[in-house]
Order: sequence, then structure tokens, then C-alpha cells
Amino acid sequence: MERTLYPVILVGGRGARLWPVSRESFPKVFQNLVSDKSLLQDTCLRFAGIAKIGAPIVVCNTDHVPLVREQLADIENLTILAEPVRRNTAPAIVAAGALLQASDPDAIMLVLPADHVITNLAAFHKAIESATAVACEGHLVTFGITPTAPETEYGYIKSGKVIGGYAATSSIEHFVEKPDEKTARSMLVDGGYSWNSGMFMFPVREMLNEMQKHAPDVLSAAILSVPPLALEDGTIYLDEVQFSAASAISIDYALMEKTSCAAVVQCDIGWSDVGNWNALWHLGDKDENGNVLTGDVVSQGSENSLIRSDGPLVVGIGLKDTVVVATDDAVLVGTQAQIRAVGNAVDRLADAKRKEASSHKYIWRPWGRIETVARGSQFQVNRLSVEPGQKFSLQTQAHVVTRWTIVAGDARITSGGKKIPAIESQSIDLPPDSIHLIENVADGILTIIEIQTGSNLGHPDD
Repeated sequence: MERTLYPVILVGGRGARLWPVSRESFPKVFQNLVSDKSLLQDTCLRFAGIAKIGAPIVVCNTDHVPLVREQLADIENLTILAEPVRRNTAPAIVAAGALLQASDPDAIMLVLPADHVITNLAAFHKAIESATAVACEGHLVTFGITPTAPETEYGYIKSGKVIGGYAATSSIEHFVEKPDEKTARSMLVDGGYSWNSGMFMFPVREMLNEMQKHAPDVLSAAILSVPPLALEDGTIYLDEVQFSAASAISIDYALMEKTSCAAVVQCDIGWSDVGNWNALWHLGDKDENGNVLTGDVVSQGSENSLIRSDGPLVVGIGLKDTVVVATDDAVLVGTQAQIRAVGNAVDRLADAKRKEASSHKYIWRPWGRIETVARGSQFQVNRLSVEPGQKFSLQTQAHVVTRWTIVAGDARITSGGKKIPAIESQSIDLPPDSIHLIENVADGILTIIEIQTGSNLGHPDD
């Protein structure tokens, strides 16, 4: 019997080593880092051409549900599993597996992190074909990447006996934690090792059975967290009490390093986990001097550097082996040799309670986003962008005067029981301590400039 393959896409982590572009409020999976689409969108596009493929499941933090919906709006029958707290990969995978088992007991799940880059799609599809065949025989499969260097940032997999009849597929002899450089070089010389990619292929029934043997507490908590019904938009919010009871543990530790059913498909698919700015320099298109230039950037006399601007003009002069990344509110400068330590710098910013450690100027909401344009002790200017057909309620604050100016689009505002049409260039003063409902009644984005003055500032929709 031919079994259906269901992609399960894991959206997690803050991507701190790609700060300041990647932050907790808008991490790297949602960013256009290597193409004109986000890493999440590129991940979903890789399923095209795979036979017997089912509708995908995306597992993400509750705060990121609006971003997933926005970026994957064109995918039919998408299911979003919303995690109330972070619990690493094992609980997330089990919850998705429990959901699949309820609708298709013979399901095969293809588990993919949303923030990886794969440049050789033909080789990737061939690896999936081999992994699917092995998974149908009851194996729990991981994808091992053929190593190209003594990398110390990845775990390794030592291949065991070949599984007959399937290309580059074998049992797993053992896993190796991230090694030092000497050990990594030794493993490359010895052969038989691959990088642990964090991608998996599981027959759902067998995976859940093996979790019962090796991590029953994680299994129980994750299964109990899955409610019986999804919302109309395909979103399932996992129960916070039950899901929080699961240990925060990776699927490698909880299952793959313990089960006797593990297998590895070794593949060379042009893979990168886009873990730091050096990875993006390697992936990027380089000029004649080896520079990767993105955004409003001018380079003069620079070599082998990455210079990126998501905001202001950046001019690099005489840089060598350097990383420069600018956003609207932060600039990162470092040598390629030391740039992996940016995560430590972000931790220092967080300790200092700098909002730049975790948040951009934008705040995303289910209806759109808020951007703080200017702020002082007695005023704040925000740009509100409301998606077509969306609406939200707002309660103005006491001692704060709020004025809205419609700069693009048409709106309908309900205040005091009255519906008031609002068109482009129209300004509206909102009385303090009152409730308003605003709707975007046009086909395009509704843009509002909001000016607040007073002593009790802070957006009331926060």
C-alpha cells in the first residue's frame, strides 16, 4: 500500500547568530536571506514534484502564528500547530505525529526545520525517495549530510551496516556531539561519518511506539496537549498546561540515540542550516572581489566581505574578511573569524534590557503590523498597516490624545455605536478612554499614521 508523506515544518529558535536581522519577534525563518522568498516559503516550495504528498503541518510559537498565516496564505489545507511554550523538537514532533495518526494511521512524516537551505533539489528528492522506502519498513530515518570540512558546529552520525537495496542508506552505529576541530578532522579521515542535519523521516505509528518505550512522559504530555478540533483557519492551539509538562528535549536525545530502529540516508544536497553570517557569505553571489553585497550598499576597495543593509545606505571602504549588517535600528560590524560570537553579544543586550535584543521596530498582529516611527517622553508616532478584510478593536487610554490619519486605503470606524467611513487623507481624533473598531474595507493595505500625545503612552493594542 502506498502511504502518504506529510511535511512537518518546525519553526523555532530566535536565530541570534543572524542578529540584527533575525530577532525573536521576527526570526530568520521569516526573512528573505538567500532568495526573494523567506526561508519558510522556500522550504514549502521544495515539496513540488514529490509523489503522494499530503498537506503540510507547521509547528510554531503562538506569537508567530500571524506571520505563518501571512507567508503561507497560498497553501491549501495548511495546519498550524501553535506551541504555547518552547519545548524543543521532541514534543513538537510527537504532537504533530498524534495529529496525523488520528486522521491517517499509516502516515509518514517528513520533519524539516524551516530555516535550512537546500540548493540541489533533484538530489533532495532522491534522498526523500530512499528515506520513504526505508521508513515504510519501520525505520526511523535521519538525513546525514556528506561533510565538506571539519565543521565543529554540527553533530555527526557514524554509519553502520548498509540497508540492502536502498541508495546510501545504513543503520546508525552512533551519534557524535559537536566535536573539536582535531576530532572532526579525524572523523573525515576515517570516513563513514556525516553531519546530523536535523531532518527526519518517520512512520508515525512506529515513531509513537518507540517514544512510548524511550520517552513515555514526553509522549503522554505532548499527545494530551492536542485538542480534538482545529479552528476554522486550520490553527490548533496546544494546551498550555499539558504541553508545558513535557520535557524540553530534542528528538535526537529523546529517541534517535536510543532506538534500535534508527537509519541514516547519506546525501549531498547543497545543504546549509544558515547558522551565521559566514554561511550567508558562502551562499551569496560574490562580486569580482569576493564581496556579497545586499541592499543599499556601496563597496570601495573591500575584499571577501559581507555587507548588507535592510535600511540606510552603507558604504564599506577597505574592508577585508568583514561582516557589516545594518537594519533600521541596529548595526553589526565584525570579522568573519569572530562573527559566530554575535549570539553572546545579543545575550549582553538582553541582560541590559535592550529591546533591540529581541524586537524589531515592527510589532506583528493577526490583523497586520505596528511600526513605531518616532517616540519621545510625551509623544509617539506609529504606522499601522491593516491587511485587506481585517479589523481590530482599540481602547484609547486616559490622559492620551490619539489622532489617526488615513494615508492609504479606505476604512470603516465604529465608535459609540456609529459606523464612520474614513477615506485617504482624512484625519480622525479619538476621544481618550473609549473603544473603537476599525475595518479595512478595501482590497489593498490600509495605512494609518497614529499620533499619540500624553503622559500614559504605550500602544493600547499591546
